[in-house]
Amino acid sequence: NGVNISETAFSGSGTTPVPVFVSNSGASPIGMLVPGETATFSSTYALTQADIDAGGIENSATATGIPPADPDGTVNAAITDVSDAGDDTLNEPGLDGTDDGDTDFENDPTVTLVPASPELTTVK
Repeated sequence: NGVNISETAFSGSGTTPVPVFVSNSGASPIGMLVPGETATFSSTYALTQADIDAGGIENSATATGIPPADPDGTVNAAITDVSDAGDDTLNEPGLDGTDDGDTDFENDPTVTLVPASPELTTVK
């Protein structure tokens, strides 16, 4: 219940992307999941010249869900999870090439490098 995704850390210089629900693996309505279901969200961002000059962008998104109350009526706290760069066995470097030095390998931002490719062609 109350399943939501939000962009929580974003280094781009343009408008921060907003995750949008795409689909889920079951029949639950948007914003709800039953055990075993998976939801897919997507967002789009147009790079700016400042992003290219910076060498890329990095971002993290946070998923939040509120589990149903216990049979005795006890209300459960919200559960959150921060997106990861994809390798939970190492501390992945940020955009600047250094790692954050923490021991939490599961919450490193996703880094998208955008190398500048200056080019000059002269045809005579």
